[in-house]
Amino acid sequence: MLSSCSFFLKKLGGIKDPQMESFHSVNEYSKTLTIDSSSIVFAKDSAAFFKINKMFAGSPEIIVFNGSKKYIPYKNDSSSCNASVDNVLKTLCQINEDGVKTRRVVEFDSLFSCFADPNQSLKTFELAKYDYVVFINYAKFADGINKTHIIPWNKIIKENVSSCKTKYIFVNMDYLESWGIKESSLPKFKIKTTS
Repeated sequence: MLSSCSFFLKKLGGIKDPQMESFHSVNEYSKTLTIDSSSIVFAKDSAAFFKINKMFAGSPEIIVFNGSKKYIPYKNDSSSCNASVDNVLKTLCQINEDGVKTRRVVEFDSLFSCFADPNQSLKTFELAKYDYVVFINYAKFADGINKTHIIPWNKIIKENVSSCKTKYIFVNMDYLESWGIKESSLPKFKIKTTS
């Protein structure tokens, strides 16, 4: 799930073993990342979690669609590094998939069907009102990476005055109590470095 420019960044990124979370605990944590709960959706169950995880192919990461539900890739499949997200967010209105080599197929409706929306973030959402929709995934257990990625990305989003209408939706990827899974089934990350 975790993608970054290097293994070393993962170790320094403050990644911890996931804990069981609630909608409330994630919403409270998200405030520390300057994410408003009105922009947060969740995986509706563990099957949806794995489906979403496969679509994002890393975390934190973004998925961009245009207002016609067309997936707009921003990097080649061969690149696991998400360093160019800053530039994509700054110049979203000019996003161009020319020269991007990808075989990934991400369908808007398939992704959308995976969401639980207790915050009612999508209650009044109408795709026709937007030129682009950007989904951004994150997880509480990757706190250090969130601080170095999500907070700066959110700052760009808030400060960027653009000519196109964009909807930003944060997709939380924590393991939720509402799924009815056992805590013993949560993954353990073995991230070690040599001295």
